[in-house]
Amino acid sequence: MQKCLNCGCTEEKYFGLRNSKIYCRRCIVFKGEKARIKDSKRKMIIKPNLKYSLTIEQKELSKRTCEAIKNKKDVLIYAVCGAGKTEIVYDSISDVLNSDGQVGFCIPRKDVVIELEDRIKNAFPLVKVAAVYGGHTKELEGDIILLTTHQLYRYNNYFDLLIIDETDAFPFSNNEMLIRMFEKSLKGNYIMMSATPLKWMEDKIKKDKGV
Repeated sequence: MQKCLNCGCTEEKYFGLRNSKIYCRRCIVFKGEKARIKDSKRKMIIKPNLKYSLTIEQKELSKRTCEAIKNKKDVLIYAVCGAGKTEIVYDSISDVLNSDGQVGFCIPRKDVVIELEDRIKNAFPLVKVAAVYGGHTKELEGDIILLTTHQLYRYNNYFDLLIIDETDAFPFSNNEMLIRMFEKSLKGNYIMMSATPLKWMEDKIKKDKGV
C-alpha cells in the first residue's frame, strides 16, 4: 500500500506522478523552508515573569503537569475558557528551556497566535520568541516558537515540548493530516489543552500512555 511519509495518506486517489516521482495531492501545498535545530546553549536560568499569582488549583495543576513532562508523559489539560490554561503550562515551558530543550506552542487559528505573541514575550522576556503563521514565515527559529497547526510541517522531529491549544477547534480537530504533522514534529512530549475535549483526544492520550 502506498503511504505518504509527510501526511500519512494512504488513499490512492491522492497520489500522482510528476517527473517520474510519486507525490501526494493532499499535502502538496505544504512546501517551503524547514526550520533548523538550534545548537546554542542557554546560559541563564529561565523563570516565567508573572505579575500575579496563580490560584491554589492552578498551582496544583501546574505542578502535576511539570511532573508528568519530567517523567516523559504526555498531558491533556481539560479546563473551561478563562481558567488560565496558558499560565498553567509556563513552569513546564521553563523546565524544558532550562534543559536546553525546544518549545513549541501551536494553535489552529492565526489570530490567536498573533494575540498570544505579546503574552508569551512578556512572560519570557529573556528568550527569543518567534511567531510563525501564513504570511509571516521569515523567522522560523526561536527558543519558544508560536505557530499555527498548518506550519507544523516545517518542524520535523523538532520539539522537546509541544503545547497545542484549542485542539477541539477547526481546522485541527479530527483532521488526520494535521494530526500526523503534529506527531511528526515531536521529539519529546506534548500538552493538549481544550475546554471541550473530544473522544479522539481522550483516546490518543490513553494510547500514548499520558495523563
